[in-house]
Amino acid sequence: DVQVLGRCCKLLGAWSHIEASLRAAVLTEGAGHALVTLMTANMATPELLDEALTVAEQFCVAGAPPDAPEPEEPVPEHQALIDAGLLEALIQTLEIHHDNGPLALRCTAPLTQLTAFMTDAYRRALYSKRAVQAMLGAMRGDLGNAELHRAMCWLFEKHGLDHEGYGLLVSQNGGVRTMAQVMECHSEDPAVVHKALEVVSNVSEEEASIPTLHRELPAVSLLALLGRHPESEVIQETIAFVVGKVGHLYPTEAVSAGAVGLMAALIPAYPQNAEILQYAWIALQKLFGCPQASVTEIEAQSLVEALPVSLGLEGLVLPCLAALIAMTTPPDTATLFARQCLHAPVVALLLTSRPKAGGTGQGGADVPMACCNILANLTARGDDARARVADEPTCLPALLQLVSAPEASPESAIWGFKLLGNLVLNANVCRQLI
Repeated sequence: DVQVLGRCCKLLGAWSHIEASLRAAVLTEGAGHALVTLMTANMATPELLDEALTVAEQFCVAGAPPDAPEPEEPVPEHQALIDAGLLEALIQTLEIHHDNGPLALRCTAPLTQLTAFMTDAYRRALYSKRAVQAMLGAMRGDLGNAELHRAMCWLFEKHGLDHEGYGLLVSQNGGVRTMAQVMECHSEDPAVVHKALEVVSNVSEEEASIPTLHRELPAVSLLALLGRHPESEVIQETIAFVVGKVGHLYPTEAVSAGAVGLMAALIPAYPQNAEILQYAWIALQKLFGCPQASVTEIEAQSLVEALPVSLGLEGLVLPCLAALIAMTTPPDTATLFARQCLHAPVVALLLTSRPKAGGTGQGGADVPMACCNILANLTARGDDARARVADEPTCLPALLQLVSAPEASPESAIWGFKLLGNLVLNANVCRQLI
């Protein structure tokens, strides 16, 4: 009798407001099992499932209210519902009612609460192929439901942060394709696009997922989102991060889609956002692994004007220099770069750059070596480039101090002497040296 069971659900919901110790006892002494049994026995009745899911959410929220500190162990209400089999019932509901968006949204509410403390039982149930397919199926079943997609993407993101390998599981079961569909349907909704991109970002952390990502969310589709949401810095940041990952394995396709120019344009556009700057420089480094990458796509002057900011921010020195090495290594691009960017302030900036800690995971990288590498690449491109470096008054003293310093690494000395080797082809430099 659906009416009787509905009234039982309402009564259970009322019990969620009683004193905490009694509330937990209500669940552990049979109410939790009764609720789950009611759900599994009435899977064909969405109205009753909706009532039961409301009750489950009420108990979860009552056990861990939003303003409560994150618990160190599961609250009794959560543990009792998990022990009663609620997770299995939620997955079954998503499977059977995959085309019922409002009901699927109801399922996300208790799941969101239960992520406050992910028990082993939670991980076993939700970090499975079956659960991932059920969640993705529910998203595809109601592509117009923005609220459902935000909630589901939040869960995917939370699971991915908690468990290494989850991104690969998502990509293997159609997750990238689903996120692409969601972003296409809600392309004008930055909140949905951001959440879907966070899932894509997590997928891109797993190198084994990159081929799927490349196939199901092509670079051209990903980059198109940049222009749609210039006001959302988190979207720009996440796309730059993913482009760097894709550019690592598929630079040619990303370059063909215009990634070089778009990544370079982010650097002067967001000078105060260290994350965007870092990911954009990393992306440029990866993209210049492709022979087709060219500085002609870059507004070189604006990029050079942005250099002092990047070289002055903690954690950005090494990604910035690594990108500049990649840009100045191919002869053709180095010649263009030298002609457009090799001015006295840039030379002085590179020669006086010092390591700044944090943010890159490359802590001990050799900044003087990188700077000499860049300048050596540029001065190999002709007399004009050599003259412009030689005309910088601080150049030779700084260079001689660098290669003769007791603390100089062998690598920085080698690149310093390569740079000197280029410069001594200039008569003025020879006179200064003597």
